[in-house]
Formats: sequence, C-alpha cells, structure tokens
Amino acid sequence: MGATRVILRVTLAVGGGYVAAAVWSAALALSLRESMARAEAAVLSGMLAFVFFLLALLWLLTTPRLGRAGWVTAVVALLGVGVSRWLSAGAWPSLAALGVGG
Repeated sequence: MGATRVILRVTLAVGGGYVAAAVWSAALALSLRESMARAEAAVLSGMLAFVFFLLALLWLLTTPRLGRAGWVTAVVALLGVGVSRWLSAGAWPSLAALGVGG
C-alpha cells in the first residue's frame, strides 16, 4: 500500500468519522430534547458520538476497499444531515411566519 493511500485512508477515517459522528450526535440531541433536559441530551449524545467515532475509525482503517469506505462515510454523513434538518424543522420559524414570500 502506497504512502498516498495510507494518508488518504487516515484522513478519511479521522475526518469522515468525525463529521459523521458530529452530525449524528446533533440528530440524537435533537431527538432527545423532548424527553430530557437539554444539557443531559447534549451530554448523552456526545458520549454516544464518541463511541460511534471510535467504531467508524476502526471500520474505516480496516476495510479493504478505500472507495467503498468513502462512499459509505459520505452517505452516512448525508443521512445524518437530513435527519438533523428534519428534526430541527420545528425549531426554525417558517418563511411565511417571518413575512417572507406569500
């Protein structure tokens, strides 16, 4: 395995794993905000995101195909962004409520 592939794999594992963990941590905190205090939801989601990051790091460093690892990481992160935006839709005022548009 060449030095470039090792650098790409480590960068994907650290950066992609961190982004995916952060996005899903936000989604979890948003989903728990109704059932517990905000601070407790943030701490719990942060602790679980650390576990998720470690598991993602291990998987990304040991999977044999770098391309598949990149695609899976991107899809997981984008799904997390979608879930976070969907869960936070009630938290943001709509454009009509702000007087913008029709």
